Amino acid sequence: MQNAPLQTFIIYARADEAHKNELLRHLKGTLIASGDLRVWQDGELLPGEDWKKSIKKNLEQSDLVLVLVSSDALGSDFINTEELRMALQQRDAGRSTVVPVILRPCLWTSHPILRGLQGLPKNMTPVKSYADPDEAWTEVLQGIERSLLEIRQKSSHSPQKNNTSATPDPADSASWKMAVRLDVEAAYRHYLDDFPKGIHAAEAQKRITALGAKVITPKLQIPEPKTLLRDCPDCPEMVFVQGGEFLMGSEDGEPDEKPVHRVILSDFYIGKYPVTLEEYDLYCAATKRKKPADEGWGRGRRPVINVSWDNADDYCDWLSEKTGQQYRLPTEAEWEFAARGGIKSKGRKYSGGNDLDEVGWYWENSGDKVLSDEWSADKINKNNGKTHPVGEKAANELGLHDMSGNVWEWCRDWYDEKYYEQWSKAVALNPNGPENGEYAVLRGGSWSDSDGNCRVARRVRNGRGLRSYLIGFRLARVASAGGQ
Repeated sequence: MQNAPLQTFIIYARADEAHKNELLRHLKGTLIASGDLRVWQDGELLPGEDWKKSIKKNLEQSDLVLVLVSSDALGSDFINTEELRMALQQRDAGRSTVVPVILRPCLWTSHPILRGLQGLPKNMTPVKSYADPDEAWTEVLQGIERSLLEIRQKSSHSPQKNNTSATPDPADSASWKMAVRLDVEAAYRHYLDDFPKGIHAAEAQKRITALGAKVITPKLQIPEPKTLLRDCPDCPEMVFVQGGEFLMGSEDGEPDEKPVHRVILSDFYIGKYPVTLEEYDLYCAATKRKKPADEGWGRGRRPVINVSWDNADDYCDWLSEKTGQQYRLPTEAEWEFAARGGIKSKGRKYSGGNDLDEVGWYWENSGDKVLSDEWSADKINKNNGKTHPVGEKAANELGLHDMSGNVWEWCRDWYDEKYYEQWSKAVALNPNGPENGEYAVLRGGSWSDSDGNCRVARRVRNGRGLRSYLIGFRLARVASAGGQ
């Protein structure tokens, strides 16, 4: 009689979604096809379903928990305070096996929850470090298969998963030795935090009492993120965007803005302004690149223009290396959520208001002469329109400027006219756009556009190699623990 498939849950950061999909691709034709595994996917969430409750429910039912480890995962508040703690409780109760899968180099062995666990691939070499990714994933699958055999052997030999006669956990022993060596209250609390039902739990409580402290099991403390931050004196200023749910798109807009669909996003940071020429010029000087043309309008606080998608992406990489933080272009969903005002949104047509003249530079107000009749390219030329220094128009609910008008902004996503349709019956959880495509997404409208192109839901496309005096970009940044 064939065994029932083991319920499997994958913990991963949204930045590692491509790695998660690659793992699933390898599992699909092997352990899933053989009936050994059933993997729950967050894509199975139904419209109207409480995503946090669903994640908790499926974690509690899991026999195997795979943790995809990277600096993004280690820095995720939700993964640390919710998913990993629940997985640890499941493991301590003998209901789940937790296996880290190391994706990228990071100091995961110092993580308070993951340290001491045996990881995959072989010798815990990160998947990213392999010359042949298929070799890495094959080793991961072989390790998962060994874990499945161990889980089934334990189940067949013991009616209770939490058998107290089981072999002591090496991580438990290592953590206890460290606590005894330090012999301070915080060390014993740390042990209890990691192993609340560990073999030395009672002794740890006695030692805490002997040191004059209350017997408590503290939670991992994550400082509140900074509302505003700047990672270096000349770095762009970033605004914290608290994650949440919103309705993306517009039923009154263009065909590619439909259908309106539910999107759930995690916390992130986004630039208070588009990247300026003075900020980009510093990058050009440091990397000996040619500065983009300013069309004779001036540099300084005007938004950078005449940069391709790759130019913008290279700037993000340079800033990431310079600061040690993780900068990138915002996803299309992040851009629209931020432009709408995030969880503080008042449902406005443009970013910050319903009167575009108050919040953005567009064809009617961007030149020397204000025109009020119908938009046309000829009138734009006569109007002498141009970009304007950032921050001169009113901000939106989050304190973000120039998200409607001034310059179109590159997004991280590939463009797909039909992309929204896949979410008509599901919830988009931290969507990253199509896996590939011909064009990139642009958002926000520009100084030469009509008001219709400056709506928060408007989306257009262009080739990643395009450089134009209408196009700039804005940064996004991972919201790591403590907002640092």
